[in-house]
Amino acid sequence: MNATRQLFHALALAGWATAAVAASEVVFKDEGGKVCVEIGGQLFTEYHYQDVVRPYCEVAAGQGSQ
Repeated sequence: MNATRQLFHALALAGWATAAVAASEVVFKDEGGKVCVEIGGQLFTEYHYQDVVRPYCEVAAGQGSQ
């Protein structure tokens, strides 16, 4: 996936995550092949974009789950 497309996907995720929880800090961490999105210090989702047929978000456990 080229850099422009990766940036587009990251910005789309940023808008979505920011709208979902406007009062909490949203952090994106590129971990080579996936982007981890943390909201308020907790994992919210992982966006997998490398070595997959189609990029996808993996949903993390719900709030308060362990």
